[in-house]
Amino acid sequence: MQEPSSRLSIKAWPRDERPREKLLLRGPAAMTDSEILAILIRSGSGRTNAVDLARRILSEAGNLRRLASRSAEELSRVGGIGSAKAVTLLAAFELGRRTQRETPRGWSHHQVAGGCRRSHDPGSA
Repeated sequence: MQEPSSRLSIKAWPRDERPREKLLLRGPAAMTDSEILAILIRSGSGRTNAVDLARRILSEAGNLRRLASRSAEELSRVGGIGSAKAVTLLAAFELGRRTQRETPRGWSHHQVAGGCRRSHDPGSA
């Protein structure tokens, strides 16, 4: 389903289409990158709601990887993104990078990539 008109405040959107509520109802996999970024951004700026602001910064960066590589100063150059929003985004991107570097105990790098947990033989260890 298309997001409601971007000119509307997110509070005016149908409840099940608002980013936070949508995540709770449908899970993160049902979310667009812009909707997830909007949750982190928390609010828009002026006549722009958080989803539109997220779309704009993502569009200007080209993709999430490029957006994640930007500095706080670079992020803050985008109208509507001040230092607080920039720091929130930087922290989220850093958590994502750290998560990617972790290998859960008992998992091989191959299993992490495939999402399959190694079965443990209770008799071995």
